Amino acid sequence: MPEDELQSAGPRRLSDFPERARHAIARLRRVPADFADTNARVAALEVRVDELRRDASASTAALTDHLEAISHAVHSLQKAVGLHRAMSAEAWRQLGTTTSALVAVQAAHAVDTPMPDADLVSIILPVRARPMELRRAVASVLAQSHAGWELLIVDDGAHDQPAAVAIEDLLSDPRVRVVRGVGLGAASARNQGIREARGEIVAFLDSDNWWFPGRIETILRELDPETAWAVDQQLVLAAWPAIPHVRDIGRPASSLDQGNFIDLGAVIVRRSVLHELHVPSQPGGPDGPFDTALERLSDWDLIQRLHARSEPRRIDVVGHVYEENSRHRISAEVPYGPAYHRVRSRIVGRPAEGLRVLLAEWHFPQVTETYLQADIEGLRALGAEVEVWSEEDVAVPYEPGVRWIRGTLEDHILAFRPNLVLSHWLHVGRDHRAVTRRLELPHAVRCHGFDFDEGIVEELATDPGVVIHLFPHLAGSFRDRPNVVIDPVGFDPQRVAPTDDKDRRLVLRLAAGLHTKDLVTFMLAALRCPEHRFVLGIGHAYRGEERTEELVQLAHDLGSPVEIVLDASHEKAAALTMDAGIYLHTHGDAHPLGMPISPVEAMATGSVVLARELPGVEYLSGGALLYGGATPEARADHAASLINDTLHWTDERWATQARAALDVAWTRHPAGLVANDLLTTWRERLGVGVPGYDS
Repeated sequence: MPEDELQSAGPRRLSDFPERARHAIARLRRVPADFADTNARVAALEVRVDELRRDASASTAALTDHLEAISHAVHSLQKAVGLHRAMSAEAWRQLGTTTSALVAVQAAHAVDTPMPDADLVSIILPVRARPMELRRAVASVLAQSHAGWELLIVDDGAHDQPAAVAIEDLLSDPRVRVVRGVGLGAASARNQGIREARGEIVAFLDSDNWWFPGRIETILRELDPETAWAVDQQLVLAAWPAIPHVRDIGRPASSLDQGNFIDLGAVIVRRSVLHELHVPSQPGGPDGPFDTALERLSDWDLIQRLHARSEPRRIDVVGHVYEENSRHRISAEVPYGPAYHRVRSRIVGRPAEGLRVLLAEWHFPQVTETYLQADIEGLRALGAEVEVWSEEDVAVPYEPGVRWIRGTLEDHILAFRPNLVLSHWLHVGRDHRAVTRRLELPHAVRCHGFDFDEGIVEELATDPGVVIHLFPHLAGSFRDRPNVVIDPVGFDPQRVAPTDDKDRRLVLRLAAGLHTKDLVTFMLAALRCPEHRFVLGIGHAYRGEERTEELVQLAHDLGSPVEIVLDASHEKAAALTMDAGIYLHTHGDAHPLGMPISPVEAMATGSVVLARELPGVEYLSGGALLYGGATPEARADHAASLINDTLHWTDERWATQARAALDVAWTRHPAGLVANDLLTTWRERLGVGVPGYDS
């Protein structure tokens, strides 16, 4: 409709809309009725709170009974609300407001009882830049029915408003103490609080959460002298979807190896046990059970170590509220991935101690194929002894830091006596399987994009002594074969690391000198981004050395301003990756996309990664920006527009993209974690890791 007609058009009747739109509008009109019961329950709670306020002059005992009844009402309400999957955001906000008001009333009528020596509970509360939330948290402690507690508020705000100012009127209770932190984060603040705690029972409270009035009393009633630590349940006020629910603490504690499902706020632990779990601190911070090297997930790390010591006592009572919609959350400001890698690596340990793995390769060492080196370092990090046999010579020699040899494969196997042979590329595994079969040695083969051949996969898949590691998008109909597994590419965390010191106008690409890499798109993009510096690192490829010279000439012929670096060492390539604010990955149409390691290495440093939208690029999902186009010119246009957009990004936009990239790289692709999955497969499907070939 033309704009003048659109402006003159009057209101439309419902019957004027298409049938689908009428149905959608009708559904929206039914929403209030669907939530009527939930809203009525919330309104009833508000009435109860008002009644409680009017009855403030009642006796302390009667008031406590009222508060307990309301606590049980909230508990019942959250269970009912959990069944209403479509609960409205407005109803959730009303529940949060009601609970906050309840806590305020509890604090106003808290019992001022002298602190007993027995059953003293020390509550550790770190805080930074949350004055309003802090008041609510402290008020919920003041309202506890059990009086034997001390609250240690560790003010870690450095330059923020001091916590003591925010809660000055609540500090008349001698059980509340404010301790000045050293500004090194939550782990350090909690360690400091634990060092000053006097109680044998320690509990943790975050400034944006709060407790129900009977929590401490319930905990002490449920604990016995043999209990080292316990967890109770918590009501979660979720940010999205806005559906309150009780956090599931019933899962097997063994699943803590993969990720945390027990919030620190649910943990009650003996101080003597915490002292047993002491870890060295970073310089300037207090020692204690929390690893201060972890900006995030220090709670998961501690809980996992607690579980390694003993099973928790589970208390089936909702004792507190966890607020997900608060300000200044560590989870929204600090990357998850690097901390996840650190904790998982500690959990994994060195399960490959005593295992010998021989890599049988076409040519090694390879300056451009860093995924080979990453697999080696990942296996060595797990304790495996690794050597490499190379069939042929190399284009660019370098020192790989691992013993490698030529000669015959059989002679080297008999000399090294490995538990398993690992080959990269399908055709290499097929070509050398005859030797490993004759020696009754298990053989694992890692496939990559350029060498994918369904015929070779079919041939190897019939051999019970072989495991084939494929990437997800290449598995296809082979996915269900017993000796076909899905595993990602890994990067070496010793080569690259997160950094904030990025040159946001440096655009990088590292590649073998082959036309299949679509490096012309990179060269053309450089012409379209005059405010950026483009660096292209090219390595000579074995038996294709002349193509590198052709690409150098092509850049000259195009007049592209790219700076070309030839045969960069792994150390120099890593330094360039650490410096580059943007990594532009290119790929042609000659063969499928595999899982290129260079974009993952760039994401592991916090670079903004651009990748061509192709089948298989999903492995970068969430951490990369995608570009497309049918020709190099079209792809260069699209990629250049994304690069030039970054000139207008705010610091927060850069930080958000860096966090996303770091999370993808460090949770899915660290070489040690990938190698641990390989090791698990070899143990389960090939019997590697048990007495066998070398026994």
